[in-house]
Amino acid sequence: MRPSETQPFEDVQEPNEEAVLRRLAELGIPAEAVRESVLAGYQLGDFVTDSHPVTYRGMVVWGEITGVFRHRMVDEGWEKDDTDCVPRIVSPDGDVVVVAVRGNCMTGVRNAHEQLSTRRARGNAGVRIVRINTEQYALQLEEGGNPKDFISTLGGTWFLLYNRVEDVVRMEVSYARAVSGSGALLDWAERLILPDIDLLNPSSPRVGRDTAPPSPDVDFTVTRRAS
Repeated sequence: MRPSETQPFEDVQEPNEEAVLRRLAELGIPAEAVRESVLAGYQLGDFVTDSHPVTYRGMVVWGEITGVFRHRMVDEGWEKDDTDCVPRIVSPDGDVVVVAVRGNCMTGVRNAHEQLSTRRARGNAGVRIVRINTEQYALQLEEGGNPKDFISTLGGTWFLLYNRVEDVVRMEVSYARAVSGSGALLDWAERLILPDIDLLNPSSPRVGRDTAPPSPDVDFTVTRRAS
């Protein structure tokens, strides 16, 4: 059972591209910092060969995205934090936290929030992160507040989700307001979907899709050509 079936949450918000830039600015997150970090992760990941361990490419991509994004946000006055061995970045006032996690094939796809999740179920630390978000969101409802007003200044932990389908990378910065007991399913309050990155032409952002991608969510290993 999904969390939204048992809790009085409103429908997920998915602002348009112009509103996404405003929302990210409100959170203090430069959209270009997200794009730069995700692009850097996949560009470095493409140097992994089939001689490496099969899980290494995913670790390289995640590690580079996390490292580049945190380094970029430190320049904005944010602080690094590694509580529970979860690398995150925290806003100067401590209200906004961002964690980079690979999403499933619905990442960056509009009107697909019911199927959107992280690539793998959240562990104990990840479940705790989302449940703190849940408590903050539910408390606003109990006190008679307007959830939309709450979301406009929403603190807590946001997920920088990314996923590659063939030569296109999709990404979003989204707020999970509930999680199942197994950590496999997440329920979303707001999704800030950014334009796709075409790895064959990374200087030209692509508009995100409105429907689910036809290709399955699979890993690709690219072998570097000999010079």
